[in-house]
Amino acid sequence: MKKKAKWITMTAVMIALLIVWQIVMGPLISINPAMIIVMGSGVNLLFIVAVMINGFSSGLIVSILAPLITGILGIGGIPLPLAPFIIAGNVALILVWFLMGRLKFGRKTVVYLIAAIVAAAVKFVVLYILVVKIAMPLLNLPPAISVAFSYPQFVTALIGGLLALLIVPVLQKVAKMD
Repeated sequence: MKKKAKWITMTAVMIALLIVWQIVMGPLISINPAMIIVMGSGVNLLFIVAVMINGFSSGLIVSILAPLITGILGIGGIPLPLAPFIIAGNVALILVWFLMGRLKFGRKTVVYLIAAIVAAAVKFVVLYILVVKIAMPLLNLPPAISVAFSYPQFVTALIGGLLALLIVPVLQKVAKMD
């Protein structure tokens, strides 16, 4: 039971941080659209931390809720009908992290550095195809949205992954101090 309570608590903390991060960053994006890089990096960081520390299911829940919260709250000008497409990109990101984290070759740090690059590339490709090539024409969305779902997706996923590599070891040490 203790393990289940820890999983629920950690997932809830990640969701709470996600909501606060998006609410704080939303108005800043309105002022300066370049802040989307900061917001996206933080959001991707939370996905990756959730999957690395708490497992795939935790990362899955957090990565599904993020675009739904963004769409419902109207943060960053991303319409709610894009949520399923964005969820697919987020799930691709955490799936790569989860699978690569299970690999048993080489040093773990090297594996995770590779995971950061591969996962960012996979998320970028999935979102570019699903959002830019399929959803935008299908939903008749403005062309400005396509910029947010091109190279910034690779950049924010990579930054989030690299930050996770710095933060997760510290969190794991703190967790062992129970």
